[in-house]
Amino acid sequence: MKAHSVTDKARILIKQTVSKAWLQFAVLCTVIFFIPAIFGHPLASGDNLIQFNPLRVLAAQIERHGNLPLWNQFNWSGTPLLAGFNAGAFYPTSWLYIFLPSAWAWGISQGLPYFAASLGFYLLMKETGVSEFSSRITGLSFAFAGVMITQGVHLDMISGISMAPWLLLFASRIIEPSQHSRLRSSIYLAICFALVILAGAPEAMLDELILLVVFSLAKLLKYQAQWPKKLLWLTAAGLLAIGISAAQWVPGLAYQKISQRANPTTAFVAFGAFAPQYFYSLFAPYLFGGPGRGVHIYFGPFTFEEVSIYPTIGPIIALFTTIIHAVKRTLDSVLIPYLLIAVIGVVLALGSYTPVESLLYHLPLYGQQRLQGRNILDLDVAMFAFFGIWLDRLLQNSDSKRPWIRWLAFLPAAMIVVLYGSFFRYKNFVTRFLHAGHRPQHLTNLREALIFAIELLIALIAGYVYLKAPKLSRNIAKSLIVAIVLVDLFVFNLFGSLGTPSFLSQFSSTTRQDAYIHTLIGDDYRFAIFDPHLYSFSDLNWFGQPDLNIAAGNHSIQGYSSLSLAQYENATGSHAQATLWPPLLASPLVDTLATKVILTNWRYLTSPYGSPTAVPLPDFYVSGDAAPGTLPQSQSSPNFQHSPLQPGPTDTYGLFGRNMSITGVDVSLGQRFSPETIKEVGLLENDGSIVQLAPAAPGPSERVPGALHYSLPAQANPRVIQASGVVVRQILPLQISDPQQALVAGVGVSTTKGYFALAGELQPYLTFPHFRPLGTSGSISIFDNSRAQPIIKAPATKVQILSQSTALNGTLRLSIASPAATTISRAEAYAPGWQARYSSAATGRTFQLPVINAGGLQNISVPAGKWNITVFYHPKSAYVGIWISLASIFVLAVFLALRYLRKRSLN
Repeated sequence: MKAHSVTDKARILIKQTVSKAWLQFAVLCTVIFFIPAIFGHPLASGDNLIQFNPLRVLAAQIERHGNLPLWNQFNWSGTPLLAGFNAGAFYPTSWLYIFLPSAWAWGISQGLPYFAASLGFYLLMKETGVSEFSSRITGLSFAFAGVMITQGVHLDMISGISMAPWLLLFASRIIEPSQHSRLRSSIYLAICFALVILAGAPEAMLDELILLVVFSLAKLLKYQAQWPKKLLWLTAAGLLAIGISAAQWVPGLAYQKISQRANPTTAFVAFGAFAPQYFYSLFAPYLFGGPGRGVHIYFGPFTFEEVSIYPTIGPIIALFTTIIHAVKRTLDSVLIPYLLIAVIGVVLALGSYTPVESLLYHLPLYGQQRLQGRNILDLDVAMFAFFGIWLDRLLQNSDSKRPWIRWLAFLPAAMIVVLYGSFFRYKNFVTRFLHAGHRPQHLTNLREALIFAIELLIALIAGYVYLKAPKLSRNIAKSLIVAIVLVDLFVFNLFGSLGTPSFLSQFSSTTRQDAYIHTLIGDDYRFAIFDPHLYSFSDLNWFGQPDLNIAAGNHSIQGYSSLSLAQYENATGSHAQATLWPPLLASPLVDTLATKVILTNWRYLTSPYGSPTAVPLPDFYVSGDAAPGTLPQSQSSPNFQHSPLQPGPTDTYGLFGRNMSITGVDVSLGQRFSPETIKEVGLLENDGSIVQLAPAAPGPSERVPGALHYSLPAQANPRVIQASGVVVRQILPLQISDPQQALVAGVGVSTTKGYFALAGELQPYLTFPHFRPLGTSGSISIFDNSRAQPIIKAPATKVQILSQSTALNGTLRLSIASPAATTISRAEAYAPGWQARYSSAATGRTFQLPVINAGGLQNISVPAGKWNITVFYHPKSAYVGIWISLASIFVLAVFLALRYLRKRSLN
């Protein structure tokens, strides 16, 4: 009997443990996120792959060496790291990178927010009085649908959003009569909001603060006699959260004041609003494509992540059911706080589409955020709260007096039919409805029809189940609801970002392309990318586009994060992904920044032009070699000044961006030129040699109006040559001073694969021999800058740099001998806080000086004699913030310790 008793107890204990909601959520997140990561298939795509993981890797590497993660030397020629928010350097899971492989640390960092979101919403619903079953379904749905999935490519956002249900839970425990300690709930509330700030997403911080304030005020209205005391607890929790997280927000605000977002325009702020037509995604999230496999690449407005909010079918029905009850004034009081959250969240998300746009713009902090549309997370939270409460009452058949409302269960199916019907029926539906670009020509209706059929089938079955649930037995209804929710979640995530694992070599920046770039630039030079239209996006990941370049140790003049230094951005135009000011390439600044390698796509140099006889060729400009530039003179956009061109023969090169099989070249003349001004036309081969072409009469199919035609000499064999560019030698008129008027009106080339014009936006600036073609890899064209200068440059005197080394945190150590006082140029971006510490090798004398801001870069003063110089980054704001955080944690720890000792002494 004893054996059976022990066995039964063990079986019961195991069953009880396995049935725990927290364990089920933990197992699910482990299977989805951590297990693929440890087997080399981390679920990292989009910004997670190219931004959040690399920045956390760098922060952890710096911390592993015993330093604070304050500076990122690899992006934007150096930029603040901790203050940039996106690194989440002090978020607890970021410390996992210190002692775990990056893929493992990523798996945990990505999985924990989903676990926290599911468990938090489950507990919030339980606190609201919802049943165990409905609470679990709601917690699961909140974590794996809606903004938690659409924002899944932004680790900072989902880390912040995952705290939303916890904020409401602990605020509710403070305000509502409860057996829970208000002190404990206040501390938990403070910790949760501190985690939102430390996660590094400004939108999550601001939007969840609004969420919490609206929810708390709505709750406090029920307890008017006791609200001062409860408000005091909430205020104390807020102050504690601000103190704990000061290490992030204090340097972050200081950086924001010197960043490109210091004075955002209304257009900049309005750009990220959630347009009213984006609500289509409530019903048909993949109508215009998506980020995952199995669907067409998203071709709607903005980005998929910022316009999508699909919460699955149940919450949509619950939302409209709640609205009907609110209109009929039969809404339960428990739903009022969530309804207020939904209404205010929608108004704030719409932003510039509402009359309150001007007011929102002038709000401190809030008016400076770029993506107002992310306030839609408030509606998301409200919908899932509606769902949990509605589902519970549906199963209890509490709406029997209003059975007609249940027919709203088929509203999602009806909307899907309307949206897809319009999509298939009207070709201009995308441009008229979404104000987006035209639908892709290669779009196949078959694939879209299949997705439509799947979404409609799920909506119809879900509608039928929710309609009939009150008439079914409780167990059957629950089983059907579980099935439909799981299928809905599975299909949504199958086509979403979670269905896109990354290549481990890309994730860890160990591709052969990364290694190749490092052989070209080493530790003394940088690379740049020009691909603003992202023609080569997938190939750029293999080359370690910023911020993937960090783990490979490849320095870049560009970066990819929320903030960049304004002075540097104004000079380079490099803030947007894979972008820079094209004229920068014709300026000495590109050489000063140690830009040794340029990666681009051939489309930015040559353009397919159809038939040679179509229209006159587009303008083609003189090279930067014939028009040297100077550094920008202002902190606005670069103002490149060109020297007057000298008369006489001028060689101007046009590069193709790839090898092309050339059969002929057309040179179109401008109004100021005559055929006699063109002296020679040739083709540039890979080794730099030039093959001269001869004037020739074009054939009937080769004739270009107003152009001179050149081809290989008649005796040449073969009649086709592989070339990487064209060169035109011409005599320039004396009156020409504008380089954009210098050359003939246009150049086109006939190839074995069609006709191309040298009309790309880089054509005037990416010129030979300043930039030499190195070859292509995939769709990437690689160029070497023959004039690039190293990052550290001594003046042209007898200064000797005896030794130099740069630590991972950007600290530079120099040993220098100089016969006279001078300065050394360091092509590292300047930010307040850079200091130089000097130690005389002869006398041991030491002192410290600030680094000089030399037009946005660094100059280091060098006294006469032999000196050891340490150049380091010591921003006051970061240390102030860190001390505030430490002091807040210390005060909290002392308070809890004293409270514990007092309780123990009383007992």
